[in-house]
Amino acid sequence: MSVKQKSAFQDLVDFAKWHVWTRVRPSSRARLAYELFADDHEATTEGAYINLGYWKPGCASLEEANQELADQLAEAAGISEGDEVLDVGFGLGAQDFRWLETRKPARIVGIDLTPSHVRIASERAESENVQDRLQFKEGSATDLPFGAETFDRVTSLESALHYEPRTDFFKGAFEVLKPGGVLAIGDIIPLDLREPGSDGPPKLAPQRSGSLSGGMPVENWVPRETYAKQLSEAGFVDVEVKSVRDNVMDPWLDYWLRKLQDDSFRKSVSRLFYSQVKRSLTSDSGMKGELPALDFVIASARKPGA
Repeated sequence: MSVKQKSAFQDLVDFAKWHVWTRVRPSSRARLAYELFADDHEATTEGAYINLGYWKPGCASLEEANQELADQLAEAAGISEGDEVLDVGFGLGAQDFRWLETRKPARIVGIDLTPSHVRIASERAESENVQDRLQFKEGSATDLPFGAETFDRVTSLESALHYEPRTDFFKGAFEVLKPGGVLAIGDIIPLDLREPGSDGPPKLAPQRSGSLSGGMPVENWVPRETYAKQLSEAGFVDVEVKSVRDNVMDPWLDYWLRKLQDDSFRKSVSRLFYSQVKRSLTSDSGMKGELPALDFVIASARKPGA
């Protein structure tokens, strides 16, 4: 098959992938997206993170921003030496390898629905000879397969928006945490669009079909105050839901708009994938249109007890 024929064939394959993705139920889109577009992963993530990142002033690298986001979540969770940690929806597990090095917990167990994530993270753990302290398993965030009071910390980095529903994850995390244990989540939720100081109920934009809000079950379309209330209703105390969107959303979009102008990126992915990414990031019907209605939060909550 010639190079031109291969390119045309790949475009047909990618078109089929996109066709499937846009027609499945929202709660299934995240898993399909990660599986279907695995071939384009390295070109679109700059490393092993699959996140928006936390962009400090002067940060120009997506990898650096993602490391900072992982550090922010570890700090919110209070991960420390000797802890038993459960990381839910771990992606490719990049944050877990970082935490193992920088925070030195006794063990991190990751659980994720996507088989390729489990395989890739497990292979890396074996290659780095840390499989005794980093273990990755396939499973559901809303039906955690662990006993009560097993972990000191439970984390979820930019994946809880997809859980169906997220409140079941809150309940499960509370169950598997030891007394005094902490749940910490980096999450995407709708922004309360009320003017500062306004009374009345939150004002939320309608949920869209884009790649972020479109992958969010309708039950999860709640603002910060409801999010905090749901954590309290699950039994948690010391609940904090802090917005960090100014360090996440716009800097991430600016980064990608610059990357779209990079000819090497365009050549590294299929034509359909490039056109879909460009359309999403530059049109009001895509990411450009949905980001103004979205918030990025770091939430933390403690299970009462010792």
